[in-house]
Amino acid sequence: MDFYIERLDKKGESPVLLAKGPTSLGRHQRNTVALPANDRCVSAYHALIYVTPDKLLLQDMQSTNGTYVNGKRIQGECVVQEGDEIGLGMSGPRFRVVRSGGSGVGAADVGVTPKHYNADISKPPVSPVNDNSLVTPTVTIKTKPAIPKYIITVLIAAVMLTALILVMMFTSGGTGKTKPPSSPSPKFTFTHGEISSEDIDDEHASTGRGGMSTDRSIVEERIDVILRRFGERDYQIPAEMIERVEYYLNQYTGRRRRTIAMFMERRKQYFPMIRRVFTEKNIPLDLAYVSIVESGLDPYALSHAGAKGLWQFMPRTARAYGLEVSAHRDERTDPEKSTYAAAAYFKDLIAIFGARSSVMLCMAAYNAGETRIINALKRIDDPVNNRDFWYLYRRKWLAEETNEYIPQILALIIVSEHMKEYGFE
Repeated sequence: MDFYIERLDKKGESPVLLAKGPTSLGRHQRNTVALPANDRCVSAYHALIYVTPDKLLLQDMQSTNGTYVNGKRIQGECVVQEGDEIGLGMSGPRFRVVRSGGSGVGAADVGVTPKHYNADISKPPVSPVNDNSLVTPTVTIKTKPAIPKYIITVLIAAVMLTALILVMMFTSGGTGKTKPPSSPSPKFTFTHGEISSEDIDDEHASTGRGGMSTDRSIVEERIDVILRRFGERDYQIPAEMIERVEYYLNQYTGRRRRTIAMFMERRKQYFPMIRRVFTEKNIPLDLAYVSIVESGLDPYALSHAGAKGLWQFMPRTARAYGLEVSAHRDERTDPEKSTYAAAAYFKDLIAIFGARSSVMLCMAAYNAGETRIINALKRIDDPVNNRDFWYLYRRKWLAEETNEYIPQILALIIVSEHMKEYGFE
């Protein structure tokens, strides 16, 4: 039996065959299912579906807006079955898992008729009325008895009354049960257009869904302490950077608390070794937190692109820094050897980007690749005075993924240095 995923929220798209192994979904063109670049609910690499001999495994790739199965947000990964609905973000693209005995053809063409399709498979699918019914063809509607006029009148009156109540609630400041109008948010740019925090899915709100609140001035002060350790001197933290660090602090102490707690435990196991190696090689110790964002401190972590280990080295880069990657041995899974390779790589990046803002640029380059950062630096008109990370960040010349990468690391450092305050001790 072959499995497919079919798009529910967009008509006319053919079901996609789930080949054996991973099928990736996201906005980046490298994904198996590459979604439109302007779909703001979807992360660059949003989710993976693994096809194994005995099950389908759905994994969320630490997306911003989460991955849902049948309307419920998953934590990490879960098994999916035929008929399950997969959502990328609460209000993003929707897919259903369908099955057939055919080879590379659509679900309707091989006799699988999902309940949201017309019985006549020669017609395109239509939107469902609800989970238990189909949209009835126009010809059938004509045969139904007319709805009594008094019922229509009652319905119209009920709708008007409801609208009036809602207007009164919002204009009076709300009752606490409805969401009051949001205050204007600072603009920040993702790769595919300028948006505000109100344009993102609900999970992107600064509340972090249950995360603890931290005073913004305290957050800014703690970021400043970290940056001074990085050697940053002449800079101004953009307001949107503080906002994003606050967002991740709320996420880490809210819905991602269990995951972060697990990372903090793994930190006890791996950070002493990482810091010993970094001290030996004169690498800034805070760069150790890159490994948490990269792999969650899992030595066997494997990305859809083939990166592996604590530091998520691709095979070519791993070999360039002295690690053996062959059919018989893969030293990317060796925590200490791969950490020495990471230290050597960081040292090269620091040499490339120089002293000014080098740590910030190194972190950006570790995520995006040094070539992309170098090309962004070449766009600067006054490189003597403006050659630093913050200039690139303010000019919006970095990709969305890289823009989000730095605040994630800063938030992790803040949490780890104030464990008791954030509820992890």
